[in-house]
Amino acid sequence: MPLIDSTQVRPRRRWYALAGVLPVLGIIVGVIAFVFGLWASVGVRPDVAVESRGGAESSASIVSSSTYWMVYVPRGTAPVPPCTASPATSVEVTPLRGDLFSYRSGGTRWEAQYRLVVTSPGYYTINCGGTPFVVADATRTANAAAFGTLGALGGLLGLPCVGLVAGFVAWLVVFLRRRGSRKRLELAVAHQPYGWPSTRW
Repeated sequence: MPLIDSTQVRPRRRWYALAGVLPVLGIIVGVIAFVFGLWASVGVRPDVAVESRGGAESSASIVSSSTYWMVYVPRGTAPVPPCTASPATSVEVTPLRGDLFSYRSGGTRWEAQYRLVVTSPGYYTINCGGTPFVVADATRTANAAAFGTLGALGGLLGLPCVGLVAGFVAWLVVFLRRRGSRKRLELAVAHQPYGWPSTRW
């Protein structure tokens, strides 16, 4: 096999670096997308129906079409007040766990502690034992949490895979083109016994 000048093989070896950069870039962008998705999924304000500063009962108009009516109390309230709604025959008050449904208004961070499941629309009297509370429709909060979480996971898992595939394709293209260039140079050298081919590839 005739010897050839490896510096004449095209594309140059430095193009292999692109194949290594693309997976790393995919991971970095995936992590950024994950963080942004989580950030976008929290803190979305619900549609407030009534806000009580405490010390009194409040009436709220609740429609049965929404499945995300929540009772919020200020963060750090301990113990969690026993909130009730009346008439009790048409609404069920269910305690919540976790910090998924929360938002900030002014200087107060409100956390959902109860979910209201109504069987018929109307006005309901809410009582949280004198503790400040908010009754709100958290449909937008739930949608933002769902889509934000899916987007975050999609970015974290999908973008690194895209970067890995793109890196492999880039490496394969460079490898095949260099192999073809090397073969052409070898043929040229074989037909010119007095020196290297004058044509630069």
